[in-house]
Amino acid sequence: MVKIYYVRHGHAEHNKLFEELGVDAYKDPRVTDSTLTSIGLEQTRLLSKECSSISPFTVIIVSPLSRCLETAEQIITGLSYKPRVIALDEMIEWSATHTPNHRKDKSLLSNRFPSIDFNHIESIRNIPLSDSIQDLEQRINAFKSFVKSFDDNDRILVVGHTSWLNQLLFSDVKIKDLHHARIYESANDNQFVVKD
Repeated sequence: MVKIYYVRHGHAEHNKLFEELGVDAYKDPRVTDSTLTSIGLEQTRLLSKECSSISPFTVIIVSPLSRCLETAEQIITGLSYKPRVIALDEMIEWSATHTPNHRKDKSLLSNRFPSIDFNHIESIRNIPLSDSIQDLEQRINAFKSFVKSFDDNDRILVVGHTSWLNQLLFSDVKIKDLHHARIYESANDNQFVVKD
């Protein structure tokens, strides 16, 4: 059976702006495809050390938004081995209409993150006019189908976003306020625990 661990990206610029502006931060063009803050970079450095103490991951599947890509990049920098790292558009955060969730073009991402496989994302991702829970569910179902393609012995780390992870694991985008840059694992279909 495939073993999957989950991580929310490190603290990002839109999280910082949210502390000042509240929900208006999600429409602010200054945080388009939000990147990690200095706090987030430190969180991911610590996360990298924690990941190196876990049995090796064979694959890291990551959202193609910069904050998740930077988190994955920090993780693999601290590992003594190099797992395959794959970006998927299906992991874009909900709501994809918010400015922090507008990703860069594939060519820019490929140049910035050369160790990540971008073959599974569109060259240019058009910003949707709306993003319903049903749209999010479609992305999550596509993600689940993708994961089924892996071998039963694979150990996968998923680097994503709070709402996306909550919908994936609990069918509720707001059920938990997940901590930044923490490893979680699913104990069963109804539990989501911090890895000790």
